[in-house]
This record gives sequence, C-alpha cells and structure tokens, in this order.
Amino acid sequence: MSTFRKFGGIGYNQKNNIVTSKYGTTSELYVSDSFGDRNSRVVNNSHIDLSGNSVLRVDGIYFLDGTVQRTAGQAEKDKPSWGGSTGNTSSNVGPEGPAGPQGPEGPAGKDGQNVSNVSDQNHNTFAGTQALLVNSDTGKYNNAFGERALMKNVSGYANNAYGYEAMVNNTSGAFNTGIGSQALAFNIAGTRNTAIGASADMSDPAIHNSTAIGAGSRANASNVIQLGNDAIEHVITSGIITGKAKNFTIDHPLAAMRESHHLKHASVEAPRLDLIYRDTVDLAMGKAQVCIDTHFAMTEGTFVELCMNPSVFVSNESDWDPVKGSVEGNLLSIHCKNPESCAKVSFMVVAERRDSGIAESSITDAEGKFITETPKPGIA
Repeated sequence: MSTFRKFGGIGYNQKNNIVTSKYGTTSELYVSDSFGDRNSRVVNNSHIDLSGNSVLRVDGIYFLDGTVQRTAGQAEKDKPSWGGSTGNTSSNVGPEGPAGPQGPEGPAGKDGQNVSNVSDQNHNTFAGTQALLVNSDTGKYNNAFGERALMKNVSGYANNAYGYEAMVNNTSGAFNTGIGSQALAFNIAGTRNTAIGASADMSDPAIHNSTAIGAGSRANASNVIQLGNDAIEHVITSGIITGKAKNFTIDHPLAAMRESHHLKHASVEAPRLDLIYRDTVDLAMGKAQVCIDTHFAMTEGTFVELCMNPSVFVSNESDWDPVKGSVEGNLLSIHCKNPESCAKVSFMVVAERRDSGIAESSITDAEGKFITETPKPGIA
C-alpha cells in the first residue's frame, strides 16, 4: 500500500507519519471526504490518476528540484496570500531543424531592360522586343519605343518611332517621326516625313518632307500634308488658312478618265473679302424683285448683317433690251427699258464680308478692310 506523509502548520512540521483514515487501498485511489489540515503538504511515492477530474484552488506545483510553478489565482480576501520562490527560466533554444525541400521552378520572366541605361554608345534609345534590332554603328540618335519599332533600321539616324511596328521597315531614312501603331511603316529611305496616327504613312517608301495626320492617312507625294484618310469629309478650324493658292482636287468627272486623272480648279481670289450671289430670274412687265435671303435659303436679315458695299451685275439673256439692277437692304431690284419685257435676266451680287469673325481678325484693319500687304517676319 502507498504511504502518505502528512505535514501541517505553517512550517510544515511533521505530525503523523501514516494517514489511513481517509483512503482505501483498493485498485483505485479515492477520496471519501477530505484529508490534511489547512495549508498542509502531502507527499505521494506512487502516482495519483486524476483523469476526468479537476484540481481546484491550487496555488502552486512544487517540484523535486525546488522550483515552483504558480497560477494566477488569488487568495481569499480574509486570508493571507502565500507566495513562493519562482524557478529558473531556461534560455536555451533547441537546434535548428533540417531545411525543407526546394519548391518548383517559377515561370520564366518577361524580357526586360535596365531602364536606367537604355541608350547605347551611339545615342540611340530604345525599349521593346526587337526594337532597333539590326541597327549598325552608323545609325545614331534614334528613339524606338514599342515592339519591332525601327526593327530594320541600319544606318538611319535621328528617327523617332513610337508604337507597335512604328517605322518597322526604315533602313536608311533620317529625321522621320512615326507615332502610332505601324505609323510610317512603309517608309524605307524617305527623310523628314511625319506620320501621326495608327497606320498613318506615305504611299511611296522614298517620299520626302511630307506629313500624314490621322488614322489611315497617307501622303501620296513629297512636300505634301495629308489631313485624315479618304473618309474625311470636313476640315474645320477657327483660324485662318494661308497659302500660295487654294484649289480643289477631285476624281475626273469623265468616266473614261476617272481612274487615271484628277480634275483641279483654283479658287477665285481678290484683294477684298467678297461674297458672290448669282442666279437668273424672269422679268414680269419689265421688272423683277429678289429677296436675297429668301432666294439663297438664308434667314431674313442675314445678308444685311453679313455684307457691305454690294455691287450688282445684270445681263439680258433673251433679247437686246437693256436692263439694270440695284440693291437696297436685302432686296435686289431689276428693271428693263422695255416695260413689257419678260426676258430672262442673269444677275450677280458681289459684297464684302463685315461679320465679327472678319472684323476682329488679324487680316483686317480697324475698318474691317482686308490688309493686302504685310512686312515679312523679322523686318520692321
């Protein structure tokens, strides 16, 4: 049978060696009521199995090496709180475990470049797969940004290509700029060309000094500016267009020449900002009156606000009877010397513009008159 020593009192003084009154020595140890005095200590030389049970109100667990492990429990309010020495804390760390197995290989990275140094010894700057791929030592001062930009350039210099396959076929052309996907892609040896917009280009690989602006625009000759592709119907600006001459270019109206020729006409030019209103009218009892606004599908009062200094030209298309015309406000009056004439008369009214757009423009003087002579830039 297991024996228990009972120590009681504050000093744990020995009072009894054997305690048997509270325990049975069957195969299982059991507690019938309670044992030991308050603040006593029991030493068991065997084992105590407390499976499925709880130990309550334990202030400390005492080990053989003299250390004590305490809980955070507090003593009762009317009883003193007892403490004991705290055991040493070990700072030893166990040995490091073996390294785990190596993980699987990651996916391949994309092509990259050191962006802090993308210019070469010939001052070419490029970024993108196959950009400036075959450039030689004579190809200098080029900028290529985008996949295959300036890919075939060999000796071309001072070119700027931005976008997928921008200037992809250029080999020796210089001072060109292509901005947009496949911009200026047809250029090979042309110089000083500019193409802005997706597939904006030249129609010949050796064109020089031309500009194409807009997606799909294509300059068809040297020294040409092409605005937009063939689908463009209007070019609008709030400014003034100035050049050596103005004309129209269309496909020839004759079917036999339409595929092979253009037809061109030049604009009528004058030292005044004139507007022309012309048509024909039939006289009745030797006279006719035409409201210029109504006749030319304008709102009443437009002609007066738009024009000044009108001139009238009339011609009898039917016989030799003389006719004359005059303008008062927006009314054109035509009279024939023959009071019974019903002749067909051609008329033309020419008048100067006077609207605010012209009056406030830099091409007119303080009176709204067109300035015909100006000094060249840099000459007082």
